[in-house]
Amino acid sequence: AWTVGSPIGVDAFIMISAYLMTSSFVRRTERGRMPFFAERWVNTFKRLLPPLVATVLVTVAVSMVVLPRTRWGELITQGIASVTYWQNWRLAVVS
Repeated sequence: AWTVGSPIGVDAFIMISAYLMTSSFVRRTERGRMPFFAERWVNTFKRLLPPLVATVLVTVAVSMVVLPRTRWGELITQGIASVTYWQNWRLAVVS
């Protein structure tokens, strides 16, 4: 993984998270209850959204102090894209 430039820490995190989430769903199914995919996603977004918004707001505010006014439009668009979880699509469009 190191020779091709892959961040192995990210890969390990994703694999461990997937294992834990899958085992949680399997245990729930074995007990006769349906997996709670929608509930899991809602709880994840509720937990992650406040720190995401705070981080993006601080980053945009500091960037507006440092960057020229001509960059502010795209900066705000990127901030909105980050908060609404379509940042990857935005970056693909502008690349």
